[in-house]
Amino acid sequence: MSEIKKRKSELKEKVFELETSLAKLRHKLQVIEEEEQRQAIDHLDEYLDHIDHKYDGLKAYWGEIATELRKVFNH
Repeated sequence: MSEIKKRKSELKEKVFELETSLAKLRHKLQVIEEEEQRQAIDHLDEYLDHIDHKYDGLKAYWGEIATELRKVFNH
């Protein structure tokens, strides 16, 4: 095999190895990004639950508060 053909073959092999390595890294990155998205969604769910809980008291008494305010301002 001539030196040029040998070098060409070595370069093709190196390119293949690099492309394979790059595909693996892209897959790892995708897995990490998906996990980050799941964690962000979980955090958002926890935050929304906290907000719902925080304002449950206000929702429970809103009708009563509105009635009392109408009495105060209508008389």
